[in-house]
Amino acid sequence: MKVYIGFFRRFKVLLALGLLALGYMPCGWAQQGDDFWFDVPEINRPHGKDFFDCYLNISTLDHDVRVHIDLPAEEDDFTELVFTMKSGSTKRIQLTRHSGNVVSSNGTGADESLSLFYKPEIKASYLASCPEKDRGKFIENLLCWSKSDTTDPDRLIINQTNKGVHMWAEVMDTVWNRPALPKLMDYRREEINRVNIQYKDASPNPAGNAQWKAYQDALMDVENRVRRYRRENFDPTTGTTITDPNERYWTAIPYKFRPGNPNVPLNLLTSYVEIATDWNMELIALKAANAIGKAGDRFYVPMQTDLKSDYFDWMARPYCSITVTAAKPNTLITVVTPNTLFVKKTGVGIYGGGGANQGELQGTVPTSGPYQGKHVYKIFFEKAGQSSILVPYRPNSHYNWNCYQNENRASLKRLQGSIVEVVQGEVVVLSRDDLAVTPNQDAVEDQMVPLKLLGRYYSVVQGVVGNYRDEFIYIVGTKDGTTVKVSGRPAFQIDEGEQKSIRIAETTDKGVSIAADEKIAVLHMSGIEGASKQSQRGGAILPALPENPKNQCIGSKAVTFKRTQPTPKYFCYLNLVAWAETTTAETPTGPVAINVQSAIGNFKLQKPDADGVYRDVY
Repeated sequence: MKVYIGFFRRFKVLLALGLLALGYMPCGWAQQGDDFWFDVPEINRPHGKDFFDCYLNISTLDHDVRVHIDLPAEEDDFTELVFTMKSGSTKRIQLTRHSGNVVSSNGTGADESLSLFYKPEIKASYLASCPEKDRGKFIENLLCWSKSDTTDPDRLIINQTNKGVHMWAEVMDTVWNRPALPKLMDYRREEINRVNIQYKDASPNPAGNAQWKAYQDALMDVENRVRRYRRENFDPTTGTTITDPNERYWTAIPYKFRPGNPNVPLNLLTSYVEIATDWNMELIALKAANAIGKAGDRFYVPMQTDLKSDYFDWMARPYCSITVTAAKPNTLITVVTPNTLFVKKTGVGIYGGGGANQGELQGTVPTSGPYQGKHVYKIFFEKAGQSSILVPYRPNSHYNWNCYQNENRASLKRLQGSIVEVVQGEVVVLSRDDLAVTPNQDAVEDQMVPLKLLGRYYSVVQGVVGNYRDEFIYIVGTKDGTTVKVSGRPAFQIDEGEQKSIRIAETTDKGVSIAADEKIAVLHMSGIEGASKQSQRGGAILPALPENPKNQCIGSKAVTFKRTQPTPKYFCYLNLVAWAETTTAETPTGPVAINVQSAIGNFKLQKPDADGVYRDVY
């Protein structure tokens, strides 16, 4: 029996972290895979005090693996990270090594410390001082380093960076440089040359044309074949599997695929990004293949709309955003937003505002049809690993004409209900929000999943509600006229891209169920509240429950996580949501429903001892 597990830490929550196999896959592995795309979002400097930290946590499953981490769009400016991990192990990488090799008090237990953030200990106004020639070696996705080009409305470049991260793993081998491997690489070159000759007249213009798409598909087919041949020790020049141990591409644990489908990814890793500012923690669960949107896929993005960021007054002021990262070259997307976007101008001041009424991009505003009155943008990514930081616009002249002209003071003028549609290529999407209730600061962030992995039924576990009662769920419709029922409340209807905010702070809201007649996206903003407004919050997109639990499984049988801080400063709670199968038994007084299988009481909590061996603690 599989379970959802939610991790609550004092003053922050992320529901369903290691857990989620989303939607209607025959057997889901939401955060397990061998290939991950993501970005490390900007951490607003006022969130911390003198220091803050950011970590990448990686756990292996059943195999010894080699892990690669790269920023492909930065090309040679970023040095690829390559390291090995034993099966069943965890590695916690501090990305924010401080001056003097100091590991700050905001995080503990790093296995490795790297300088991949530019000055993670000083005020934000210094971020733009980094020489452009040095920016490629850093991993943080900073808005002030982005560039824009809006001259072509069909291929917009909006707040674009090269900070998309590609992490992939392979089963650990003994030797790769076998005599047969160069021959396979020769085969790859010949096949690519063949495709280039076949499609020599292909052009990316106009966007989305069939010949260009066929060319890109043919190149990707070559890469997929070579990768598969390498995994299977297959020689395409002879059409046979290499059996001689001295001629194989590698020798080690063989790759395992589901029968009949050699393209199913391996479940080698789970991983999450951890933001560790003082008393303000957030975890971003990386969802591997489940985060990828391909041509024709849509993302529906919920965003909190009940709190604002009225405590901040810095030039590089915090912002809410949707970050779209391309996982394939020549990617084109259409984005539909409820409000206009801020476009950072290059060469106009440090932060690209250029004045209180500059930097706004209207996009196309349809006068009829499903997107009537909304703002539509066609955004292009030339390289895999390029990332676009989409920020709502609002003039901010009260502090400094040179500041970001972005929305942070009006809670409703955000990007809630935005739609990201993939026209060609592949992308991942992150919802990010800096918010504050004076003088408290929070980050609410998570990686989204496409429509095909959303569902109609959800379950919510309430956090620790205090006097301020700021616990919310946000529901976004994917189809007009969708009827939604939240337990304890009247049913309501929402349309495509419309968002509904529901406070779940009553004593009757310890467990909340959600049911709809069409697919919906659900974001939960929760945490632990004190007696004042200085409560701490986090957020996560929730996994859909299966509609037929006997035939579909969700969640994960094994979940790993590492606590950010020890007690007494932080407390950690585990919240479980599990299916219980029932049957009917006949009794003298009539039929009675009884549980025949349940995950509750049938799971183990383990931690490693000094020798790294996992022992039962529950």
